[in-house]
This record gives sequence, C-alpha cells and structure tokens, in this order.
Amino acid sequence: ALNRFFEALRYEERCHNITVTTVCPGFVRTQVSYNALGPDGKPTQQTDTDIAGGMTAERCARLIMGAVHEKLPEAWISSAPPMIMMYLNWFAPPLFRLMMNRMVQKQLNDAHNAKARRKQQ
Repeated sequence: ALNRFFEALRYEERCHNITVTTVCPGFVRTQVSYNALGPDGKPTQQTDTDIAGGMTAERCARLIMGAVHEKLPEAWISSAPPMIMMYLNWFAPPLFRLMMNRMVQKQLNDAHNAKARRKQQ
C-alpha cells in the first residue's frame, strides 16, 4: 500500500520538479529487535539473528543517499536471501505467500518449542 501511495505521489509531484524515492530495505543491523516489546510489555533484550546479520545502518544510509541522488523511483537495498523474497513478491506473489506462510509457521513452532523447553527446566 505504501509503495503505491508513493508511486502516486511521484507522478503527482513530477510537475513541481519533486522526485520521490521509495526505499525497501532488507535487514539493517540496529537495536530494533532488542528494544522491541514482548507480550509482557517489556523489551525483549534479544537481537533477532536476521537483523544481527544485516547490513550496517551506515551502509544502508549511503545506499539510500545514492538512490536519492540518482533520483531512482525505487531502491531495493538488501543482501541475497531477503532480496530473493522481494523479487518473488514482485514477480510471483502466490509463491511468495506460500514461502512466507511456511517460514512464519516454522518460527511460531520454534518459539512454541523453545517456550515449552524453558518451562521444563
């Protein structure tokens, strides 16, 4: 929805010489997952492994600035695995949804199993 909003904005503002770059970043190494709130309303204080393996915020910012400087309409900034999923979402949405559903189900199962193991200890 946001991509389409900014696409419309891009066309509307072209006559005013205003360019709009939509940025779709992959994983960026930040504290966002560490500071995320858990079900109890407290910070999880755990860094997601995908985020931990992501690009630095500085590299992401440099790539964004390059995209803005070049007046690109859209910039997908990511490493290989997330980028593949972005392409799948763009070119093969049903396959993307199938893979995402499986990945989410696996994460839910893993979280449930980890919780059950903690209770047993």
